Amino acid sequence: MPNKKNLSEETLSPAWRSWWGKFTLSLKSEKRLAANTEASYGLDLLKYLSFLQKKGFTSPEGIGLKEVDGFLSGEMAAGRRAASLARRLSTIRNFHRFLLKEKVKTDGRILDQQSPKIKTFAPTVLTGTEVERIFALPSKTPLGRRDRAFLEFLYSTGCRITEALSLPLAALDLESGLVEIEKGKGGKPRKVFLGRQAIASAGEYLKKGRPVLVKEEKSSRGRLFVNRFGRPLSRMGALKIIRGYVRAAGIRKKVTPHTFRHTKATHFLEDGAPLRFVQEYLGHSDVSTTERYTHLRPKHLKKVFRQYHPRESR
Repeated sequence: MPNKKNLSEETLSPAWRSWWGKFTLSLKSEKRLAANTEASYGLDLLKYLSFLQKKGFTSPEGIGLKEVDGFLSGEMAAGRRAASLARRLSTIRNFHRFLLKEKVKTDGRILDQQSPKIKTFAPTVLTGTEVERIFALPSKTPLGRRDRAFLEFLYSTGCRITEALSLPLAALDLESGLVEIEKGKGGKPRKVFLGRQAIASAGEYLKKGRPVLVKEEKSSRGRLFVNRFGRPLSRMGALKIIRGYVRAAGIRKKVTPHTFRHTKATHFLEDGAPLRFVQEYLGHSDVSTTERYTHLRPKHLKKVFRQYHPRESR
């Protein structure tokens, strides 16, 4: 397989490059995918077309199930995870559907190819005590106020890290705590809220943190969260912030930005929030995604048992 760092559409022949361009353009106009997802699909197709080119194919005609199996086998041998393999296959199927629309005939069995089974994951979840330990650590410096506001924002809203980092100042109504996510995953807008403590932390940051960090507003591009230089906070910068406080709090779990989203979903459900509410709040397109969080910790199970078991409730 070509190295991702050296892989670009320029490595394809003009004919394959044309097909790659047409397909990625169709994604922009028809699918309304999030930018990261769109980029992943484009890279998946690039790998697939590079594979076909190496096999001597100069056009899509004649591609069969054998070639798709060969590509996926190579990806599997390279150690790709089941979720990555499933996405690659989804890209391939979408590409072949696109070819059908373009009146190009390939093996119809490709559209029925089954995705590899994805293991059910048990997301890392922080306890309420662990969350409070993390929130208690940031200092009263401008960066410390930024850190606390950012951490509380992630937990309170359950936002994806991309949504939080791309959020403009204008999307936050500090008085009500309302946050408008204009483009979530799949381009779907939604509204989320900050809790009272998160509103207070955001207010402190906006009064005594952000104005100190941002010397010229144009450098921040209007983003809510910025780095020490007043520029938009990056994913790597966000990860460093989180890892630093998790380590300082003495928490040994593997915590990522998405852990706060997992934690919010779990805490919502443990506190009795309806599944459909959590689905809409988090912006899941399918309720089955939300159902992954219906695992309950033993302590909560015991509480539920005592509440609903006929003899225990007496």
